[in-house]
Amino acid sequence: MTLPSLSSASSISGESRLSIAFPDDFDASSIRSGASGTRHIKPENGMPMDGLPMAAAGMAMPVRQGTSLTSSGMPVIEESKQSLDAEFDALAGDVKAIMGQVGRHMIDLSKAAAIVTQRIRQVISACSNYNVVALNISPITCPSLFTILKVVMHFADNLLLGLPYASSRSLLLRAMTELGTKLKLVKNESMGPVVPQPRNFPISQQYFKENSKSSEIIGHLDKLMEMLTKFSVSDQDGAFIAPIARGFSENFAVVSVLFGVPSPTPQHLESVAGLWDISDEIHFFCQKNRIATCAGSSSETRSTIIDTGSQTSKVSMGGFRAPYRTSAAEIPPISMSIAAEDAETLSGTLGGYVYPKVDPSDPSVAQYSQSAFAMTCAHVCLSESKARRPHVAIPSPVFINMYRDVLMREYSRYPTHSQERRAFKKAVIALDAEFPRENGRNMPPRFGEVLWGERTLCHGMISDVAIIRCRSGLKPIANHLGDDISFSEYDPSLMFSNLTVSRVVKRLTPGLDVFKYGSTSKYTSGRLNGPRLIYWADGALQSSEFVVASAPSGMFASGGDSGAWILRKDGVNGLGVVGMLHAYDGEHREFGLFTPMTRILERLREVTGIEWGVVGVKDDVQDEEEEIIGGSETSDSSPGHNASVVDSSSDDDLE
Repeated sequence: MTLPSLSSASSISGESRLSIAFPDDFDASSIRSGASGTRHIKPENGMPMDGLPMAAAGMAMPVRQGTSLTSSGMPVIEESKQSLDAEFDALAGDVKAIMGQVGRHMIDLSKAAAIVTQRIRQVISACSNYNVVALNISPITCPSLFTILKVVMHFADNLLLGLPYASSRSLLLRAMTELGTKLKLVKNESMGPVVPQPRNFPISQQYFKENSKSSEIIGHLDKLMEMLTKFSVSDQDGAFIAPIARGFSENFAVVSVLFGVPSPTPQHLESVAGLWDISDEIHFFCQKNRIATCAGSSSETRSTIIDTGSQTSKVSMGGFRAPYRTSAAEIPPISMSIAAEDAETLSGTLGGYVYPKVDPSDPSVAQYSQSAFAMTCAHVCLSESKARRPHVAIPSPVFINMYRDVLMREYSRYPTHSQERRAFKKAVIALDAEFPRENGRNMPPRFGEVLWGERTLCHGMISDVAIIRCRSGLKPIANHLGDDISFSEYDPSLMFSNLTVSRVVKRLTPGLDVFKYGSTSKYTSGRLNGPRLIYWADGALQSSEFVVASAPSGMFASGGDSGAWILRKDGVNGLGVVGMLHAYDGEHREFGLFTPMTRILERLREVTGIEWGVVGVKDDVQDEEEEIIGGSETSDSSPGHNASVVDSSSDDDLE
């Protein structure tokens, strides 16, 4: 990634600072911005000293129980807030002055971090004199606290890197987390034996309040992102720039810009760190990361193939758990694994069922009213197949054959008469019975053929959609998550009608809670980010809406999840479909890039000249009793495959 030279800051290499001695007479209070050399005086028992006003002494103002006004007539909460704001103003001045010393190579990084840590702990002690809940202090309401948090993030993400600074970094992060805990912005459970680490959060609705400081920051962020897109990031495919919030909790975070680089160099890190002084309101940092499509035979599916606690296949596999989902339902539920029949490595997830809004009496389009259609990502079906209209299957034949290869490899490792060898053999026989081998591969029933698909850039955003005409006999009347998985284990409300899609979410509200079920990473949840992510892929600069993963997993997507629908719980009235997942950040897997469903349906209208809808979602202008056109006339299921079960108790070798 080629970054703009927007700062005149000096080199920030740790080696140059380590050689500079720390001044013996250096005092953080003497460089406080606007402090005029005033030092804080610790009051006894939190009470003012005789003859010395508390504000002039820089002393903490306690909240007195049962008293609504101070002697000056000012409400206690208001005066307390002003006093605590003064504490943070002083701390912000100190840490900014220290950053100035760092930039001019006047102080060692470790000693600078130690001073900042000490000053933070002094303010933590002062906070004990306040009712912080009533004061409602946060980085959004207190600009000085925002500055302090930005400085700490800059130290942690850009300066205190490597083993020599590990201790300094840990002490600083722990102190900042303790401050967040004292202000009731970070949960107490975050203060365990493990040093808390900064996390990424979505830029949610709270940052978009009109006429607020946070909305001004978002305005500056939008301008900055627009400026950054004018510079080349084409030196590494998959490089990206993500506007997010970063900190220790959603309420204790700062607006940030993440530069993801597949193979970062010292120059990348130094260039990003050098952006420190171009904005007082935005934190910048760089990490090894990349944007990649979500299709693939992920390595996660190769691990833990033995699980006696549950079975996902209709045929017993001797206590083994297959790394793919199967269903006995007549119509495959959404979120099943899917792949082209001739695919070797690429696999994805079935998004759901859609239909063209056509008049069945019109002979030019009557054939479409008798067919059922499904969607997934185009790169899932078209990247490997040589066919013009590839046939696709559910579950994914890629996962099925990968799983059989693993079973056969384990089978061959054990002696001929061993119990383990017979167990693996039994599992292979069960798999072959469920999905008979054809031309040396196990093949599930055909799901349909790709009628149309594209992976192309439209209006600066990727259009990655494939429309599949389902096999004759399938007539979906709803998009249902299925009954083969206990979704209530992930979320107790995912039961009954909350397993069925009932509407299309048209307004993408920042911070909206969403989830998806992918064929590889299964159930994950996250929240919508406000600004879009920009990235370089397929020879062009692109942008995309994205989801930031929620705690505690920290993961939203993985290889094999492409095509999964992003869903939202809609109370007790079912689910809303937000969009379709198409890519993720390959290193950390916490960002899920998606195309909004409204944009997909609009693109289908542009290409076909026909309006499209989501099966089971009533049209805005339709009466409740009006029938939705689409689907086949018959509900007969495909005959599937039959195979005899071989006796696994014999010692005959498998082929």
